[in-house]
Amino acid sequence: MASNQKQTRELQLHRYEEQLAARTTALQEQGLDKNAQSKDKAVKHLNAQVQRTKKALAAIVAREKIIAQAKEKKLKNDEQKKSGEPKAKSAKGSGEAKKKEQKVKKSKKEQQQT
Repeated sequence: MASNQKQTRELQLHRYEEQLAARTTALQEQGLDKNAQSKDKAVKHLNAQVQRTKKALAAIVAREKIIAQAKEKKLKNDEQKKSGEPKAKSAKGSGEAKKKEQKVKKSKKEQQQT
């Protein structure tokens, strides 16, 4: 099962990058050029692992950002409840009004075209 901890993924990334560097230096010592190195199965595999780990890290960071925003929002709502301020109204009701306005605009546009 894959790890969802940032620290673990960073360690994995570091390990894969070290292994990739070691493999490329070993191939250079054998006298292979960059093109031949990129075709090596082990190098391809390590590059894929590095890419997967970077994507996983990006997903973890994005998830942490969303969680932090949710916590801030919750704290803000709790503070509003404690202070007795009314909660901000949602824009659900205004959605119906916008639809009516769009219908009126559309009908006017159709009348102008005819």
